[in-house]
Parts: sequence; C-alpha cells; structure tokens
Amino acid sequence: MAISPNGGFVAYSQKNYEVSVVRVKDGEKWTLPGHGGLAEGIQFSPDSKTIVTIGRDNYIRVFDTESGKRKYSRPYGGLFMSQCQFSKDGTFFVIHTQLGRDSTTPVAYETKSGKELFRLQHGNGVSEVFFSHDGKYIYTGSRDYTAKMWDLSDTSKPLRTFVVGDWVSSQITSPEHPNRLIISSRGGDIYIYDTETGLY
Repeated sequence: MAISPNGGFVAYSQKNYEVSVVRVKDGEKWTLPGHGGLAEGIQFSPDSKTIVTIGRDNYIRVFDTESGKRKYSRPYGGLFMSQCQFSKDGTFFVIHTQLGRDSTTPVAYETKSGKELFRLQHGNGVSEVFFSHDGKYIYTGSRDYTAKMWDLSDTSKPLRTFVVGDWVSSQITSPEHPNRLIISSRGGDIYIYDTETGLY
C-alpha cells in the first residue's frame, strides 16, 4: 500500500493482481490496468500526479494518478522486495529489488518519458535506495555487505563504498549532519560513516 504525499490518494495491490486507487475526499475507487502478476512495489511521485508499480510479472508500469491511464511500461527483472524511490524533484525514479534478473543493478528512469537514465552496480540484491537531502547524491545498500554513495552528476562509479559485515537493511543521513551516513544491518548493528572521508 502507498499513500500519496499530498494525502489525497491511497493505492494498494491485491492477490488477484489488481491495483486499486482510492481518492480520499470522496472514496471513489478505480483500477490501474494490465498487471500480470502481484504488484509488489507501489510509489507515488513527490507531486502525487504519477504512480509507479513494480510487478512480479517482470514489468514496471507508470500511471497518471487521477485518470488511472497508463503512461508506459518497461521490462524489469524483480521477484522479491522490489521498490521504487523518486528523486527529490521527481524528475526520475530508481527501481531496485533483492531478488531477480536486475537485482544487482538498480535502474533509473526519467519520470515523464520512461527513458532509462543509468544503472548502478552491486554484487548482490539491493535492499535500499536513499537520496541525500540536497538531491545531489544517492546511497544504495546491498546484500553484498556494502553501502555505496553515488554522485548523481556522474554515476559511472561509486564516490564511496562502505563495507558492512552483514546485509545492509537501511541507511539515512540527517539534514543537521548530512555527512554522517547511518547504516543498519540485517543483524541489527548500527554503523556510522563520514561520507567525506569514508571513515567509520
């Protein structure tokens, strides 16, 4: 289930593969068409005008929120814990998954056109994608025991790689301390790194 940032819509998937959208103010409901598998991931854009769904039928689909009309679809190999994260300005989004053909390569798509913009690289499934508060960097966390920091002006290679002794479960920075990356692992340990020096 996902709630739009403006609080006006709720979207949820069902076992019959349908994805429904409910408008909060009047309870009107409609279905987003064409899913051939369970939509495991659902995400609204920051302006609430677009919905992205990630299906186990190995497709992502992008819809207009209010009309339910599909804008485009793209093949994507995700089978487990597939998720979507939008950039701060909403101009693109990144799809990532823990299992599946594309599990080691989170993929960025332009929101308006669906054009593939770039792929990031890990050695195993990716469980977390996080954008810095200033929108300049993206952080990825993986089952390969690493978190990586990428400069969005050049995503050809990571700016920093942080080695963690377990799967990376989540990561975050705070506006007050943007250079401190806080990482939690599957086992519950917390790691804090300086993003400028890479030091633990």
